[in-house]
Amino acid sequence: MSKADSTNGKNEGVPNAAEVSAKEKKDLEAEIGRRLNDKIFLNFLKKNPDAVDNATNNEYLKGKIALYERVQKVKQDVKKYITLGSREDFGSIVDGPFVDSIETIAIESPSEFLSFSTNVSKYLESLEKNKGLESIYKAAAKSLGMEIDYDKLSGPEKLNFIQEVQGNYEALIKARENELSDVNENRSFFTHVWKTESRQNWKNDVAKLTSVIKALKAGEKKLDIVSISVAVEDMEKIKGNLKGNQAFEIVRKAFLEESSLRVNTALAYGNDSDLIRNRETLDRLRANQSLISEDEYNEMSQDIERYSKEKVTTGTETLIEGNKEMTLTSFENGIKSMKKKGLDLGLSKQECTEQISDVLRNKIDELSNNQSEGQNMIKLILAKRILANIDNLE
Repeated sequence: MSKADSTNGKNEGVPNAAEVSAKEKKDLEAEIGRRLNDKIFLNFLKKNPDAVDNATNNEYLKGKIALYERVQKVKQDVKKYITLGSREDFGSIVDGPFVDSIETIAIESPSEFLSFSTNVSKYLESLEKNKGLESIYKAAAKSLGMEIDYDKLSGPEKLNFIQEVQGNYEALIKARENELSDVNENRSFFTHVWKTESRQNWKNDVAKLTSVIKALKAGEKKLDIVSISVAVEDMEKIKGNLKGNQAFEIVRKAFLEESSLRVNTALAYGNDSDLIRNRETLDRLRANQSLISEDEYNEMSQDIERYSKEKVTTGTETLIEGNKEMTLTSFENGIKSMKKKGLDLGLSKQECTEQISDVLRNKIDELSNNQSEGQNMIKLILAKRILANIDNLE
């Protein structure tokens, strides 16, 4: 067998370069044909001023197909970006006019579009990677009795929170080690007393503290403050890169318009549940996705705050003015309910207390001038006691 025959035998059944090229060309022709039957792609293509001159240029059309696909991917990424920790229906703002605007930017300002799409994707990837680390710190904080809504914290606030959890966790381990040391000091006293209750208590204490310390240290190893700090800082950097980008500003504008509409509608119709949900969404997206500026947030918050204070005031007045016979417990429960209402609507504990206290003082003055009527004297007695103990009602 000749050398040439031997070589041909080895390559039998393997397509050569010409065959590969022909297949790729055929596949590209088929893909272009499919796309040119897609009305949505055609509407995208017509935005390109050089599309007519390149109608027969397959490499040009191949590039436009890739750009179109990237625009669609960005749409889905932005929808995820908006709806993270918020209501799913806010994602609808990326439909319709939004896509038209993003397509225009992709065509007219490719570098702006590339920066936007890259950073949104990076943010989502970082968020996914960071989930496990954040959940560990949230769980550790809960076990330490630290009550805080991590998702409403800004980047710098998250870093402070992480450091505080780490410090408290390490302090807790040290405290338990000191307890074990104190318990072990009693060992010499019990070594010769083999079967007493005191010795058994000592053994139980040692075993319990040793187990607790072991469990805490196992948890501490998972508290990777370096990794989570780097992750949070990276996400802050990505958000910084997004600010000022043309496409991102389109997203922000659309979100601001939609959220303002929803807040104002809820205020106008007194829809507390909608208002609470929208406020929580604003809190999270302001802190995490930078979709609303501090000034924009404060402007909407002022309207919500005025509404919330009025709601607490009128609710407390209605409670006192009602004809229902009151006891201390029923009165206290009513006040607790109003406090909760205020907190849900975004007021601080102090603001709730101040609103309710002002109403109580005014009503005490009114009741004092007309004690003999109906339940007024009973209400007066109860109102005075509740006012004196208002800070302790939770």
